[in-house]
Amino acid sequence: MNNTPDAFTSVADLKTWLADQPSNTPEDPYEIALNVEDLTRESLEAALGDKYVSVDLSGSSLTAIGDQVFEGCRSLTGVTIPNSVKGIGYMAFSKCECLSDITIPEGVTVIESYAFEGCTGLTAFTIPSGVTVIETAVFLGCGSLKSAVIPDGVTALSEYAFAWCTRLTAITIPPRVASIGSYAFSDCYNLTSIEVHPDNPSYSSVDGVLYNKDKTVLIKYPERKPDATFAIPAGVVRIENRAFSDCVNLTGITIPNSVNGIGDFAFSGCRNLAGVTLPRGVNDIGEGAFYQCTTLRSVIIPNSVISIGKEAFANTGLISVTLPDSLITIGKEAFSGCTSLTGVTIPKGVTVIREGAFSGCISLGYLTIPPSVSRIGDQAFHGCGSLRTIVIPEGVSHIGKYAFANTSLTSVTFQGTISSADFLSGAFTDDLRDVFYADDPINGTPGTYTNTTWRKQA
Repeated sequence: MNNTPDAFTSVADLKTWLADQPSNTPEDPYEIALNVEDLTRESLEAALGDKYVSVDLSGSSLTAIGDQVFEGCRSLTGVTIPNSVKGIGYMAFSKCECLSDITIPEGVTVIESYAFEGCTGLTAFTIPSGVTVIETAVFLGCGSLKSAVIPDGVTALSEYAFAWCTRLTAITIPPRVASIGSYAFSDCYNLTSIEVHPDNPSYSSVDGVLYNKDKTVLIKYPERKPDATFAIPAGVVRIENRAFSDCVNLTGITIPNSVNGIGDFAFSGCRNLAGVTLPRGVNDIGEGAFYQCTTLRSVIIPNSVISIGKEAFANTGLISVTLPDSLITIGKEAFSGCTSLTGVTIPKGVTVIREGAFSGCISLGYLTIPPSVSRIGDQAFHGCGSLRTIVIPEGVSHIGKYAFANTSLTSVTFQGTISSADFLSGAFTDDLRDVFYADDPINGTPGTYTNTTWRKQA
């Protein structure tokens, strides 16, 4: 639109003028020259309202775009920043959803965290050559961003720097980057390649897969890499957090014997991954490691694993699983929602079955709890609708809230002595609860059970 004054010298004047203008569209914004010495979020957001505006600040003498100045200005379509500006503040343009055109001068050396977070209209961005750090979540959720040029002077990519940039297809790590934060490229659903400059001393890439320099840590496998199978190179000792998350094209993965650690959510969302064999060197399976691998039918867990993290196999397609004798810890909800899992034997080294560990395993009909277990957590087997009989071993002294609620239990055997006071609210289904709180004439003490089997009445 061309019916605008030559320039506004205050945000108040801009607000007054815009209020009298008709509604417009993002494709036909009011092109505004704004020559001011100071900007605040409150005044700008109120001034723009629901009118689509492209703002030219090149006539201003601003030295910085302050924290949150344009945050939430959803009708802002473009900005020209003056050459005098040296820094872009925290959340400066956060959630400017229609921002598609922005010119950042070469003199800018700092772009703070979340500066362009949620700018879903941005399709390309050239970072000025003077910037040395891509701060936390600078481009988080820029869902239309297809390309971003990282200058050679950058030394660090902070956590979530490009996370949820769902249209980003490729990225190149320049030679001086010495640090890449957690989840820097997480949920980039169209990323097919991560390349690293050959002179980089800290990182390397092979066939578009990101590793540390000596290739002992696999950091990120691009989520839309087209290959159906992948063999992790021998020599890799750790699979980093979210390394393969949401790699939906993968149907098979080969993990070498050199690997001893699998990070949090390493394979989460690999919904076509059918089977996994973990090597004998693995000690820990991280939180959510195979979360929502809905096609995963089988997994071989070696007798070296001592810990399975929270939600590690939750919502997978597992039919059966053999837990190794080396296992000590089963995390909260580790196998929750495994609706095809038919049976499980808890190893003798486990002392606590944690909250929700097998909740929602509706096909679970076989369960063995070892004498080592002393506590069964809240909702541990809640909703296991096929479970009809269990034996509670002698060492159990606590059964958590709703631990066996919504099951089909018809027989419960207590091998030791346990009191109804050790059952939290709703530990068993209602009919079982009523019996547990009644007198027990056989064993003498009301609500106390020693070497007793309860059977559901016909």
